[in-house]
Amino acid sequence: MQSAKFLHIFLLTPKEFSLIGLFLKNPQKVYSRDHLLSSIWGLQSN
Repeated sequence: MQSAKFLHIFLLTPKEFSLIGLFLKNPQKVYSRDHLLSSIWGLQSN
């Protein structure tokens, strides 16, 4: 039996890395646009 191993390298911006971290911490949670803007970008919605 043979096994194949693949190595994938992804180049992410700091914002993309933060988004992935947030999604991986709670994979069953749905985040609103407002939550993402405030927690990742530090913006307040109107």
